[in-house]
Amino acid sequence: MSTLAEAPAASPSALLSISLERAVPMFLDYLRSYRSCSPLSICSYAADLRHFQDFLAVRGPLLLPSEIARRIVVQFAVSLSRWSLVTVRRKLSCLLHIPGESGQ
Repeated sequence: MSTLAEAPAASPSALLSISLERAVPMFLDYLRSYRSCSPLSICSYAADLRHFQDFLAVRGPLLLPSEIARRIVVQFAVSLSRWSLVTVRRKLSCLLHIPGESGQ
C-alpha cells in the first residue's frame, strides 16, 4: 500500500486525483506509521471517515477529495445534529486531513 508520504513524491498534483476510497486507507496508514496514533484513534478515524463516505454514497458516486465542496461538508455537519458537539468536531476535523480535500 502506498502512503501519503510517498504519494506527493510521484507528482505534486497526485493527491488531487486519488479517489476518496483510496485516500482514506492512505490517511489511516499515515496516522499509523508516521503519526504513531494509537489503534483506538485509528479505529475512531476509520469509523468517522466511513460515516462520511456513507453520507456521500447516498448522494451519488463517491467524489475525489478535491471535489468535496464546503456545502457538502456543511450538509454532513447538519446531518450530525443528534450527536454531541465534541463528536461532531471530531468527525469534521478528520475531513480536514484527507489528501486533496479542499473544503471550498
